[in-house]
Amino acid sequence: MDHLIYCRRQVDTGSPVSTPATSPDTDGSTPVYLCQSPSCPEQFSRWQDRDRHLLKHLPHWIHCPLLDCQWRGNRRNVFLKHWEAKHSRHSGDTPGSSEFTIYDPKVFIDSIRNRTISVHETAEIALYLVYAKANQLQKLSLLINPWGRRSN
Repeated sequence: MDHLIYCRRQVDTGSPVSTPATSPDTDGSTPVYLCQSPSCPEQFSRWQDRDRHLLKHLPHWIHCPLLDCQWRGNRRNVFLKHWEAKHSRHSGDTPGSSEFTIYDPKVFIDSIRNRTISVHETAEIALYLVYAKANQLQKLSLLINPWGRRSN
């Protein structure tokens, strides 16, 4: 978390992100929640869906803590299923949150929603934290694929 505070001070320009968080629907009654990435046209009827979508603009924040496993994701329940399915020999040793978390996405999503930092700046900070975790753990797979996404 110290890295997050340090990095945020480095990139925070103090100016709000120009993309509005919400806009009225065509009849003006129902709010539409816009993705706050300038290059993304996505719109949502619920802020929760927009916040979950924003994770697509950030590197995966969960990694399997075993050095020889390259699994990455962005949902705790999916990680726990992965752990049970692939690492049953460690079944009694389910890792704690601090062992599989690279960064806290809630802090980032809140900052984006509050317009204190842009999606692009947030992604840069998150990537820095991925590199820092990879170096800390000496886990090469985090460096090879810092976004944690499968290639198509």
